[in-house]
Amino acid sequence: MQFTEQIFRTRRLLTAFRFLTKKSGRQFGIRKKRFKLPVNVYIDLQVRLMRPVFKIWLENNGKVFGEGPLEILQKVEKTGSLRSAAAQMGMSYNKAWRLIAALEERLGYSLLEKRVGGACGGGSKVTPYAQQLMKRYSELKEEAEIVLEKLYLKHFEGFKT
Repeated sequence: MQFTEQIFRTRRLLTAFRFLTKKSGRQFGIRKKRFKLPVNVYIDLQVRLMRPVFKIWLENNGKVFGEGPLEILQKVEKTGSLRSAAAQMGMSYNKAWRLIAALEERLGYSLLEKRVGGACGGGSKVTPYAQQLMKRYSELKEEAEIVLEKLYLKHFEGFKT
């Protein structure tokens, strides 16, 4: 069984236990009794639910590419507009524009093909270079997650507090 499958199964199990221990468990006939897990089982479940968290970004004389730029480019790819992508992220259009411009300057490549507005309306399209950058960054992050999960299991499996 994969590590992630174990985690999801354990989370469902723990969620069910937590639901059963609530005072509103009358439909299960547990009116005044509280269902309690043995301490060692509960601690084991909590350790299984812990997971390492990390951030990864690319640098070249300063931060170049990370989660924020990836999210903006993904939203531009879906919506076809930098303005609507910025709005979805709760960011001003000006800030999104400056972020993309700074990235393009540091990378030396264009990330968006911009169309000026008018009767047909404007918009933005992600360049093939940006698509490759997004794909490779996502793959790097996924592989790093797998390696980190394996290291976590190596060092924390059987750990009790």
